[in-house]
Amino acid sequence: MKKNTNKNLSFAVDKLFLLVLGISLLLTTFLIYNYIQYRQNIVETTRDRVLIEAQKAAITFSVAFEKQIAIANEIAAELSSGELLKEDIVERITKNINLNTDAYGMGVAYIPYINDPNIRTESPYYVSRPMSAIKLEREKIRKIYATPIFQFDSISNTKIKTGEVFFDYLESDIKDVMASLKLGKSGYGFILSRNGQYIAHPIDEYNENQRTIFETADEEEDKPMKIMAEHAVNGESGIIEHFDKITGQQSWVFYEPITSINWALVVVFIQEDLPINPQFLRYKLIFISLSLLTFLVSLFALVLRITKMTFPRLILFTVITSVLLIIEIGYVWNLAINYELSEDANSSKIVDRTGVNHYLNQYSKRVNRLCKQNPFYIPTGIFIETIEFPTANTVFLSGTVWQKYTYGLHDSIKRGILFPEAINDIYTESYHQKMDKYEVYGWYFRINIRKNFTYVKYPFDRKSLSLRILPRDFKNYIVLQPELDAYKYTNPQLLPGISKQLTVPGWTLLFSNFVYKMNEFNSDFGMQNFNCREKTPELYFDISLSRNFLGTIFSGSMPVVVMLAILFILQTITTRGMDTVARILGPTGSFFFAALLAHVGLRQTLQVKDIVFFEYFYILLYMMILYVFLNSVLFSRPKGGRLVLYKNNLIFKLIYWPFFFTVLLIISIFVLLI
Repeated sequence: MKKNTNKNLSFAVDKLFLLVLGISLLLTTFLIYNYIQYRQNIVETTRDRVLIEAQKAAITFSVAFEKQIAIANEIAAELSSGELLKEDIVERITKNINLNTDAYGMGVAYIPYINDPNIRTESPYYVSRPMSAIKLEREKIRKIYATPIFQFDSISNTKIKTGEVFFDYLESDIKDVMASLKLGKSGYGFILSRNGQYIAHPIDEYNENQRTIFETADEEEDKPMKIMAEHAVNGESGIIEHFDKITGQQSWVFYEPITSINWALVVVFIQEDLPINPQFLRYKLIFISLSLLTFLVSLFALVLRITKMTFPRLILFTVITSVLLIIEIGYVWNLAINYELSEDANSSKIVDRTGVNHYLNQYSKRVNRLCKQNPFYIPTGIFIETIEFPTANTVFLSGTVWQKYTYGLHDSIKRGILFPEAINDIYTESYHQKMDKYEVYGWYFRINIRKNFTYVKYPFDRKSLSLRILPRDFKNYIVLQPELDAYKYTNPQLLPGISKQLTVPGWTLLFSNFVYKMNEFNSDFGMQNFNCREKTPELYFDISLSRNFLGTIFSGSMPVVVMLAILFILQTITTRGMDTVARILGPTGSFFFAALLAHVGLRQTLQVKDIVFFEYFYILLYMMILYVFLNSVLFSRPKGGRLVLYKNNLIFKLIYWPFFFTVLLIISIFVLLI
């Protein structure tokens, strides 16, 4: 009867494992599929949305230019035929400008104006939208289209070009359309002419110097971008995956034709701006790994047929389960180390000149629209030579910071910068150079900054040093602009602005880059018209460091592992009888006090209030000491219970390591990932 009962119980347990196996397999498959679909849906949705944005912008430009081109061609034809007289040109153009507000100006240029493009707007037949002289001084006028005016020469019996009809746009108007595109924090767009010349690029230097995309692609040895440009200027449309070797950014590059004028619109979307929630993805990965762990444990339980309760099968299953738990713990630690969470939504990472100019152009337009003023932009750079951590919440930095002041523009600005978060600082002017158009000031600095570092994840913690930089002149409206041209590379992983000789004991430098953060003040500091400066972008230099955890884990956990191993051996050799308690009490008591001293030493070293992750090793050790001691007490009693007495305490011996690793896994998930 008892044999049949055990057989039925074994069969029921096997069915239970089979059920768990099937459920975990289905759940793992579903979670993996859901994870892949989630990422793909976001990628595809975002890519389609940006493509539609680019197509709409191209159509907007094409329609606007087409209207103006048709009018320009009509006026040119009427002037060539003599239908439109010169004295009626201004009236005709004025009427067009009043009816069509897209274009800034329109005109007819005869010799000598036609031969000198720089003075075409001075033609007596040029009409433009009304604009203040101050605003016009800051604007750049871009000639969009010109069509010739011919006069028939009866002597040579040929048509002679005598002038042209043209229309202009403000470069800012073109950029406004580009800025309206929803391209994430870092995305941008630009327009190319039919020969690849930049028409409206966020970097003004490209537009002013009439550079072509082929020149920049050759300089940067960017073959994919050059191939894309060849397709774009030929009137094709498409999308390419692009990796920028200078910035280290992966992006999509969309190109669409502006058909009415044979130009091309190019839109760049940085894939870092994909609206993916990293924490949500990390949760999905945790559930996938736990479901897979459950599947594998159930599978090995069925394969080894542990319900037969033979000693070799149980030992092998326990070892395999412990190994699987160790692998799962390692995976959780890997997620904690390498899976970055999302950045501050109030910040914008700056890694290239295009990103800087795009960000500042957007900001200038907003401030000018709301407050009718423009801030001063001062190029600023920094080079870090020393990083030290004197205390748990203090960092020491030394290096050089410099600024460029343009003659005639920055004459009234007080020279210098401030690190407002420094608790003590030393500044020394190290150099001052005067150039043709600007002067450069450089200062050597040594500062101590107090930071509220968190050590909860120690030794898997990271430190993010956000060095806030402000202009010394607070009276003027100043925005510091990172001078990226001063660095050989701007890829954050190549650590621009960090000395190659710099080492931080116990830490690995991961990234360095500039960041803009919008900070709000709750005071006007007694200054008039301060409201426009309430959301001023402030410049930060971010340095990300990761602790070298292997040394800490090895040196700190080895004594714990040795104690755990000895405790397991003590539990294994425990025999029946009350004298066992006395034999166990001595070693477990010694281990407890040794672990307590090591635990206190760790707390004194870190000098933090929170409980850090590594402390749970000691807390688990205390628990295992109590586990072994109580198990020995129960086992030594004449009536210790069926589970304790079963096959000489076999169950509690077998679950020793799986129990420890399961608790460690749960702690790792909740402390490091949630």
